[in-house]
Amino acid sequence: MSSTRSIRRLVVPALAVTAGLALASTASASVWLPLGTGVSGPSSSVNAITSDSTGQVYAAGSFTQAGGTAVNNVARWDGTTWHAMETGLNGTVYALTVDSNGHVYAGGSFTASGATAVTNVARWDGTKWDPLLTGLNGTVYALTADKSGNVYAGGSFTAAGGVATSNVAKWNGVAWTALGTGTDGTVSALTLDPSGNLYAGGAFSNAGGVGSNRVARWNGTVWQAMPGIAAAITSSSAQRSTVSALAVDSVGRINAGGSFSTIGQPNAQQSVARFNGSTWVGLGTGTAGTVNALTPQPSANLMVGGNFSFAGPAVALSVANWNGSQWGAIGGGINNPVQALYTDPQG
Repeated sequence: MSSTRSIRRLVVPALAVTAGLALASTASASVWLPLGTGVSGPSSSVNAITSDSTGQVYAAGSFTQAGGTAVNNVARWDGTTWHAMETGLNGTVYALTVDSNGHVYAGGSFTASGATAVTNVARWDGTKWDPLLTGLNGTVYALTADKSGNVYAGGSFTAAGGVATSNVAKWNGVAWTALGTGTDGTVSALTLDPSGNLYAGGAFSNAGGVGSNRVARWNGTVWQAMPGIAAAITSSSAQRSTVSALAVDSVGRINAGGSFSTIGQPNAQQSVARFNGSTWVGLGTGTAGTVNALTPQPSANLMVGGNFSFAGPAVALSVANWNGSQWGAIGGGINNPVQALYTDPQG
């Protein structure tokens, strides 16, 4: 059965993506506005969204229509209309990023774009999807790019372009390289700080031979456990504990979201926390449910999305804003779990 999902935009430049629903919000807004007629398809979902320097917006996930146009799991919004990106990708896309040259990268669980083999990661050159050598031999859940044009991939894989890796790897435009010995579990989130350090989050307990429970930092040479964290991120069930989202706010602090109830003992937090340079601190009492996505806002505010109905004491349906001291709802919220958030620098 086909399902239709609307794509909307509020009045701050942030895009919220639910399970099959992308929405955008603006600075003072309380109203969500649609981006065309959204996406549709059997069990449609939108898992990632980003934009390039010209303001083109890219959405990806699992869908076969965007604004009435036939697409395959990825589409481009020009501000008015949805467009196909050649023949798209033949499987679910979980991650998008744009490098310093404006190239769009997609990661997920797919093998081809039309007749071109692209294994779980691909680059859009403006007209077609290109392979990154032989790609990765497992699902990609996270992508990010640094200022030098390097692209980092995280997920569940053991090889990148034929190079032995463990769940995280770097593409320099020509070849794949391992980041040390990687992690001992799935990487679900990646982000970079202003100094170029790479942060990985997921469901792992070791990174590069260092005990790094659910979150770790790569300084370009070695993996480091986050300072000030003993138990790091835990929950009542270690199997369920995970970091699903990482983001750097406007003053350079690392924020983590996911499914956890304790981060940086003895501070008990619910699903969202901030690293202050020496330890993890909570954002109030966090959210009453899982956080899947984070996006920074001006003045060090942070927007979070996931599957929750409260943020702190505030009623907030699936999306909320932290203003530095308290939680607040954004409009009337969203009636589906939010899978991804993105702040559009073009406004």
